[in-house]
Amino acid sequence: TTSDNLCTIVPLQDWKHLKNRLVSLIKEEEFINENTDKYNQLTKREKQVLTLIGKGLNSKEISNRLFISKHTVEQHRKNVRRKLDASTSAELLKFCRIFGAL
Repeated sequence: TTSDNLCTIVPLQDWKHLKNRLVSLIKEEEFINENTDKYNQLTKREKQVLTLIGKGLNSKEISNRLFISKHTVEQHRKNVRRKLDASTSAELLKFCRIFGAL
């Protein structure tokens, strides 16, 4: 009989990379589980503003793109930060990346 087992030699650095990637995916899944309700509180317009923030646009550029006033964009920014409990731009970008807003 032939064995169905296949033995592969994988360099140690590849295992470390795979381990790091797995840890990253687990953390991302935890973030999704902990923050889905927050993200779902955003209105469609707030999600649009968040997406454009993630693309690096400033408030004036966002207002031009969405045909709304700069003041309205600033209000959406405040609402997004409050609803997501995000105090830094890095936290907003994490929501963009993980929830596919980019």
